Amino acid sequence: MKLSEMNEEQRREYNRESKKRQRDRQRQEKEKLTIPNARDYVMPEPQEKELSQHSHAVAKIVAADLGLEKLSGPDGYIVDAVACVLFGLENNFTQIVYQPNGMLVGGWFPDAAASEAIEHVHRIPSLLQSTAFADLYNKFLYAVVKWSKKHEHYSTPEFIQEVQAELAGTYVLPPLPELQKPEPMPEASVIPSDAEMLEQGRIRLLNQLQPQFRVQDPNISPQARQYLDGTL
Repeated sequence: MKLSEMNEEQRREYNRESKKRQRDRQRQEKEKLTIPNARDYVMPEPQEKELSQHSHAVAKIVAADLGLEKLSGPDGYIVDAVACVLFGLENNFTQIVYQPNGMLVGGWFPDAAASEAIEHVHRIPSLLQSTAFADLYNKFLYAVVKWSKKHEHYSTPEFIQEVQAELAGTYVLPPLPELQKPEPMPEASVIPSDAEMLEQGRIRLLNQLQPQFRVQDPNISPQARQYLDGTL
């Protein structure tokens, strides 16, 4: 409906909606200026220091539980994720980001970190032999579910379903992706011998010359005739 065809009440409603859309656009533009790109975000130094100290302390405890001097790279990665997310939730070390859109907690996306941790401990369950990690892991899973309920628009449903399945004891480990079979190497071309190369050249030259030209041309030397005839 055109503005000129609206009655007074319809025009007021139109103006209210128009102003609301304008405010929403302004808010979105303002958010773009204040929300950092996930790849560019740098955590404040005091938070980074606290998280690092906490994560290292947890890793030492877990390693000692397992009778190791140091955790392996993959195990250390998972322990760091679990420890940092829990510490971040407890201390409100959070940051809204975009690309990808979401909320970083302790420098991690909580639901994605949970998905990785669950798959890891099912493929390599040795971490769960540490009582310290097993307790931390269980606490972490419940904390991520609680976080997702409060921040549903920042969480990924598929990841949260995995967490809930793990807590319920119904998680099924997905199969590893099949590795593509390498394409067969092309057979090495056979390099002809010198004699074969000479014979191939003779045949090509022979096919290019008219038979009567080969026979009648007086300028062809005896050696050339023998070559062309294959008797040389």
